[in-house]
Amino acid sequence: MGISTFKLTFKGDDDKKINITIPDGAGNGSAIVSMFIMMQNMEVDKEDESGYERTQTFDGQRTLIKYQSSGNYQKSTLQCLINQRFGIEVNAWKMTPEELWSYIKKLEIDKLIDQK
Repeated sequence: MGISTFKLTFKGDDDKKINITIPDGAGNGSAIVSMFIMMQNMEVDKEDESGYERTQTFDGQRTLIKYQSSGNYQKSTLQCLINQRFGIEVNAWKMTPEELWSYIKKLEIDKLIDQK
């Protein structure tokens, strides 16, 4: 499709794992970024016995959160748009959305993307 995408995988203690995918919304990637823009404008708040899905703001960043937990299984997914160009989807196992966001902040992805 000709879309530039950056992928990272981190593995830590206690089977913790983080996968980050960052598609570039320039050129052919504009359709992907439009999905992230729609997500930013939605209000989502669903919950059931195994988890929840909601839109929330972390440190000023509008984010779609999906969280599932059952027994030993725990998965968090965060989706957001940086600089109206880069969609970010982060999947993590064995951590809460808040813990996952703390790792994302440490990566300072927004600074990497701002480089010219």
